[in-house]
This record gives sequence, structure tokens and C-alpha cells, in this order.
Amino acid sequence: MNQRFLLFYFLLSLNSPFLQAKNSKSSSLDFSKKQSIKLASNPNKISQIFNKDSFFTIKLISPYTQVKKGEPFLIGVQIKMEEDWYSYWSFPGDFGIAPHLKIPNLKHIQLKRLPLPLPKRKAVFLEEKPYYSFIYSDEFFIPLEVFIQEDYHEDMLNLNLDLEWGICKDICLDKENSLQIKLKVGSEFKENENQKIVFDFWKQYYPQAPEKINLKTNFTERESKKLISFFFKSKILCLDLFPQTPLDFSSQKPKLIKQKADSCSFEILKSSKKTLSGLLIYSQKGQVKSSFFSSYKKEKWDLIWFILMAFLGGLILNVMPCVLPIIFLKFYNNLKIKDFSRKRQILLNGSYSIGVILSFLALALIIFISKKTGESLGWGFHLQSPYFVSFLALLFTIIGFYLLDIFSFSSPKLPKLFKDQKIFSHFLTGILSTTAASPCTVPFMAGAVGFAFSRSYLEIFSIFFFLGLGLSFPYLLLGIFPQILKYIPSPGKWSQTVKKLFSLPLFLTSLWLISILYVQLNLKSFLITLLIFPCLIVGIFLQKKISNPIGKKVCVLAFFFLILSILSLQTRFKSLQNMSLIKKESPFIDSNWSSFDENKILSDQKAGKNIFIAFGAKWCLTCKLNEKIFKKTEFQNLIDLYKIQLYYGDWTNKTNAITSFLEKHSKQGVPFYIFYQGEEKVFIFPTLLTQKKFLRNLENLAQ
Repeated sequence: MNQRFLLFYFLLSLNSPFLQAKNSKSSSLDFSKKQSIKLASNPNKISQIFNKDSFFTIKLISPYTQVKKGEPFLIGVQIKMEEDWYSYWSFPGDFGIAPHLKIPNLKHIQLKRLPLPLPKRKAVFLEEKPYYSFIYSDEFFIPLEVFIQEDYHEDMLNLNLDLEWGICKDICLDKENSLQIKLKVGSEFKENENQKIVFDFWKQYYPQAPEKINLKTNFTERESKKLISFFFKSKILCLDLFPQTPLDFSSQKPKLIKQKADSCSFEILKSSKKTLSGLLIYSQKGQVKSSFFSSYKKEKWDLIWFILMAFLGGLILNVMPCVLPIIFLKFYNNLKIKDFSRKRQILLNGSYSIGVILSFLALALIIFISKKTGESLGWGFHLQSPYFVSFLALLFTIIGFYLLDIFSFSSPKLPKLFKDQKIFSHFLTGILSTTAASPCTVPFMAGAVGFAFSRSYLEIFSIFFFLGLGLSFPYLLLGIFPQILKYIPSPGKWSQTVKKLFSLPLFLTSLWLISILYVQLNLKSFLITLLIFPCLIVGIFLQKKISNPIGKKVCVLAFFFLILSILSLQTRFKSLQNMSLIKKESPFIDSNWSSFDENKILSDQKAGKNIFIAFGAKWCLTCKLNEKIFKKTEFQNLIDLYKIQLYYGDWTNKTNAITSFLEKHSKQGVPFYIFYQGEEKVFIFPTLLTQKKFLRNLENLAQ
């Protein structure tokens, strides 16, 4: 920025304070009219300010002199400013310069940006009109988490980062600083006592996870205002709200209209968004703290609507390729019992439904526990585990062999719990159906699950209950109206043929799951895991050869022990933090796609570019269906015509950066598609894409 341009900018700002506020996202000003005149009339002072950095110091620090591989640790950018100078939060407010840390892609090293500490609100009056920014005065700190992978072989860690940030007093300066830190890499951590004090000090100002105070929130419309309500179990005193984006709500201080022992409410200026995100500032035991929140608009019929979506999603799960063979087993069993009494059929189909529903409630319980402990989970979290994927691949292979009549098995006998083995068999089939359905995301289901993840625990369990009810509902109907089965021939040659045909999708599903393992594991772990399948073949062969019942049981126990041993070896050769066998730059051959990088996306937004981001996973069938559109010529033509930047976030393995991004948009799983036009326009696409509507929306947004 040269002197002539600066003078022009100052003089322009005197006549158009509105222009300052409108264009403040890329470079903002924070000064009074008198200060502007004073500086504009003194070019030497402007030049003096721009040509020295003596009013601040900046350095990259660590609480350690030596770090170790395989365990995350913190580093941070420490900025100290002279009196009356200040800098900005990640969302600067009505205008300001947000800090932008450029994180390089480093081999064997993962860098993760953490939320910035709690800022304070500053009011600036331009033409007697107040504007509000979120600032740090005197000192500013940017924390980062570093993880060194096990295959990093250097004895020194050398990090180089670039920071773009703003510092203001009478004028605002847009600064760029290159930062460097060198740390020894050894077998243990060695603390740097002087720097550790800095990290301990800033720890108290980091935002808390909402789960730590059991924070729940929603908002309602009230004429020209919005009412955001917060509910919590800890005794806290609500103080203030800061928005996370300019689209959430006004940067001015909201009005606290209700404060109770377990809740509080704020009144804010109306926003058009259906989900508001921000930072709640509160006092707990006399200490000021903060917590991020995402507030969903509460509608009168919300829960009923999402319950209906969950039920319909559960119904559709019955025809998914993974589930269909299991459903056929259940239907085949119904044909066998069609001559039973109506009461008996209701009992058996009811036990299947209980198995399904209890399995879904078990998933809800895992989510409940994870939210309590502050862990972030999304739908499909279990498929990010190579153990579970290995288990599913083995399970589908076993069921495939069973459908081919290569071997048979019966449900374990538990006379104390189930006197009727048929009831227990149908109950286990219900659990099996839920397990087979776990990789699937279908229409209606994604919206319902996303709603559940962001709501109260009662609503989580309600949504998952109705997902299970939807999956099991057709068989409840067969129990209540058994006469339907009278029109279907009894089991015979036709059913045996269909039964064997249904083994094919199961074997294909197993191969698909193995391909997911190929992405998740390194070469040694992947090859070791493949030993499961020859062990299965040997186990089946021995089961046929051994006639002694005790010998058969010993063989089965030995097989399961061997499988557990093989799975335990998955992590012996490689850290779970770095399991990828192949480099996942993009799932598409087209070089137009780049891997998800929030820093690059922020840079593209600042430059005003069109940006389309797709999030998917190799185990997500709906993602694969949608992604066919991205390979169409019509899509490529739109990309070229409107110069749209394409990014893909691969969530096959859990990635904290992607999980965090999804949570910011109140999403708990994939697929997820979002479009940005600079910093102004944001559009979220539906979970299931239709080519014509998707391309039309994309073209309208990019114009």
C-alpha cells in the first residue's frame, strides 16, 4: 500500500463511511473523522507508521524445547502490541481485518488451527452511527495443534508459517509476517518453562465445548426480532453473544431478556438464516468463559416432521443393496411361519423389530455418551474405523456363504433369556439388519439424523427409535396382516434360487468394504487384515470335516480368537493417525478438483471467487451416486464458464478439519455440498442431488 493510495483512501472514507463498512471484510478502517483528517494532512507520519513495526512484536512459540512423534502438542503465534493498538478476532465484526494463518501442506506433519481466545467488543462511531468490532488489545494469541506422524524421520521439526493480520490505532494496517520455529524431535517432551506460562495463561480464554456445560439452544421469531434461548445444567450467568459470521446476527450487544438458574434468553436483530452460530459469553463461579453454539430455529412441528423423515428413511433402508439380502432372510423366515397362528407371527416379527430398534437406540446411546465427553461424531463415524469395516466385510462374506448353503449355523442357545429359540433367532436378524444398514445414507434419513445430532438427548433417541421402526415396519405389518403371505408360494426351489442370487450383492459389498480398507490402512496392515478371509475358508472346511459337536465349538472359538488377533495387528505397523495406503488428493481424475484446505478456501473467498465444496467418503453410497453428476460434461462446462474453484473433502477417515467444518454448518455427516461466491453468498445444496436442478442452481449462484 503506497502513500498516495493511503491518502486517497482516507479522504474517500471521510465522505463515505458507509463504503467503509460495506467493504470492510477485505480491508477495514477503524478511526474517527478527526483522526483521519489529522493523518491525511501529515503524510510524513503515515510514512513513519508504515515503515516501522516497532509498535508490535510477533513470534511463533512452543511450550516445549523437544517434542515427540505420535502425540499432539500446541504451538502458538504470540503478538504483543503497544498501548492503544489492537487486532481482530476470527470474525472482526462490522469491519476489521481477520487474522489469516497460511498453513503449508507438510509431509508427515499435521497442523490444525484451533479457535481463537475470547475477544472483546469495541464500538466505533462514524458520522454518529455506531459500528462494532471484536478485538484484542495489548496482546493477541493464535493457537495451533501439531501432530508428527510416526514415519517422520528427522531429528528436528522446522515449521514456517505466514500470517496476514490487521493492527489498528488511528489507522488500520494490513500486515504480513513470516514466522519460524525449530524444535527437537525425541522420545519424550521437554518443557520450555518460560513459554509454558504463556500457554497456561491463554488456556483460560479458549472457548469451551458446549457439552462441558450441557449447553442446548434454539431460537424463535418474534416480530422483527429473534429470541435465542440457552439451556444448561451448570449454574451460569449469561453475559453476551458474539456472531461467528456477518450473516448470523448483528455485532452490537444483544439484549438479555431472561436469566434463570438453568436458562437464559437474548433478543437480537432479525437474521434470514435458519441456523445461527456464535459465541456465548458467560460467568461460571466468578470466571468469565465462552462456548461456541449453533442455534437451530425452533418450529412448532419440527420434531414431528423430522420423526416422519426418520420413519420414511428407515423404510427406504429396506431396499438398499447392503440390507436387501438380510431383508430377504427375514422375508424367507416369514414364508416358513406363514401357517403359524397370528399371535405367533406377531410375536416373532415383534422380536425382529425389537432387535432393530434396540440396535438403533444403542447407536443413539453411543452418540449420547460421545456428546457428554465432548467427542464429535457424525453419521458414518463407525465406518471410519478399520476394525468395524473389517468386521462388516467378514460378516457379509459369512452371510454370503450361508446363503449359498456352503455352511450353516444356528443362533446360540440362551435358555435363561429366551426359552423360544425362534424368538431369539428373529431378534438377532433384527440386529443384523441394522448392522447391514449402518453404511447407508438415504433420502429423508440424512436430514433427520442431522437434526438429531444437534438436538436434545430425548430428541436424539426419538429420531433413532423411528429410524428403527421404519426399517422394521414392513414385518410388523406382515405379523398383523399375515394373510398377505398366503398369496406367495411356500418356500421351495424358487426361494432357494433367489436365496443364492442374493449372495452376490453381499460378496460385492465385501469387496467394496475391502476397497475402503485399502484407503484406510497402510500396506502391511492391509495385507495382514486380508488374512481373515483365508482363515474363514479354512474354518468352513474344518466345520464340515469335524463331526464332534465339542470339536465344532472349539473350531469356532479358535476361529474368532484368530480373527481378533489379526485385527489387533492392524495398528502394529502404523499409527492410526497415518493409515492411508494411497494419497487421497481427489476422488476424481479431473485435475480441476483440489483437496479440502480451509486456508485456501478462505483465500479464494477473500479474492471473491466462486467456490464449490463437496464432502464425501468412500463408504458413502449416496455420495457416490451424487458424484456421477460431477463427471458430466454439463457440469464441467459450467465450471469452465464461471471459473468455479472445486474442492473435495474426503471423510473416509476421520479428519478433524472436515469434522469441524461440518459442525460449523450444523452437519453431522456426508454427503454435504456448499457453494460460496466470495464472502457474500453462501448456498447449501440438498443431500441427494438431481442433475437438472443441481446444475440450474449452480449456474444461478455463479452468475
